[in-house]
Amino acid sequence: MIEREKYFIDKNFQSKFIIKFSSIVIVSSLVFALSIIYFSWDASMVTIVDTQVSVKRSSDFILPMVSIVFLIVLLFSSLAVLVLTLRASHKIAGPLSRFVKEIDLMAEGDLKRNFSIRGNDQLKTLSNSLKNMGSQMRKKQAQIQKDFAYLQSFMAEKNFSPNSKDADECLKRIKKVQASLNEFKV
Repeated sequence: MIEREKYFIDKNFQSKFIIKFSSIVIVSSLVFALSIIYFSWDASMVTIVDTQVSVKRSSDFILPMVSIVFLIVLLFSSLAVLVLTLRASHKIAGPLSRFVKEIDLMAEGDLKRNFSIRGNDQLKTLSNSLKNMGSQMRKKQAQIQKDFAYLQSFMAEKNFSPNSKDADECLKRIKKVQASLNEFKV
């Protein structure tokens, strides 16, 4: 398996993605900790500390333990979420970034572009649709090129010659169509 060198491809998208998921972990951890404290606030507990029996509010007894557990769970879950969301966002941002580059090159007339992505990446359906679009555009460009060549040979064969007034304009337009067709790279 080929490892990717750069995990932050689209920093803005990936940062927002990671922050959203991390905030879910933080908020849910806070809700959990606060709900334990809230529901134990008015309750009392009998505790034995250094062979002395004492009665304490449950919140006084639980709060230090909940705080420590909360911080440990928050740390490990945040690290896990960070790693998982970084990988997930990379699997989205990587192919999308490549697609944008390929589409930009295709927009400039390079119809040879390839929209292949790794088999385990998301967006495989989009990749297949873009490959199909490229293939159809190449076929249509080839058909236009063929039709244009036929038109040129037909005109030459029939000794088509517009009147002198229109001849220059006709030749100029034929050259313009040929130049436009030649802009495509197939």
